[in-house]
Amino acid sequence: MKLIPAIDLLGGKVVRLYRGNYQEVTEYRLEATEVLHEFALAGARLVHIVDLNAARSGDRRTNEEVIASLSTAPVDLQLGGGLRSMADLEAVFSMGVKRAILGTAAATHPDFLREAVRVYGPEQILVGVDVLGEQVRISGWERDSGRSLGEFLQEIENAGITQIIFTEISRDGAMSGPPLALIRQILDACSLGVIASGGVSSLADLQEIKNLGHERLLGVISGRALYEGKLDLAEGIRLLGE
Repeated sequence: MKLIPAIDLLGGKVVRLYRGNYQEVTEYRLEATEVLHEFALAGARLVHIVDLNAARSGDRRTNEEVIASLSTAPVDLQLGGGLRSMADLEAVFSMGVKRAILGTAAATHPDFLREAVRVYGPEQILVGVDVLGEQVRISGWERDSGRSLGEFLQEIENAGITQIIFTEISRDGAMSGPPLALIRQILDACSLGVIASGGVSSLADLQEIKNLGHERLLGVISGRALYEGKLDLAEGIRLLGE
């Protein structure tokens, strides 16, 4: 299981939202390239990038230059936010991004999702499953997709997806502990590989996730806890890699 550090970009700056709320933004006075360098030094081999401008409005230009610079680093990047067409996917893969995460487009354009998996394969195309209560949210978490969690999991599995990034929105950026029961519920409900995101704030939280002991629990994403010194990345990598 991997510990995957996250970099969220808004207006070219490194930020974290509190529970997905664009009105509650913490800006970290850090250069994204420097953050990525520190993550690599700590042992990260995969970094999770979220383009918040693109996720909310489809505007991919604001963070494009920063993402291009990050993709030259000696770590693999997985990128989510605003990827809604084959042209978008071609653009980010040509930059050097290794894996693309589809969220809104996966929920609203199932034909596009199937085409993306057909062209690039399930190793490069993942789906972001972002949930508030039992409902899947889209458009930077601001709109209800009209789908329940179970319904959406079945749809994307049928489309050929093999891995998801799961976020329980009320936990994201709140450092309130991971949603263990919901993670277990998802693992029981489908045959997808799961990367969990949201709520992790300590080594103890990572140990609780590890204790789930499931072979399809592939990784954990953390952002705010790393920036605020609540979680040491190198120690977390060692813990999950034991």
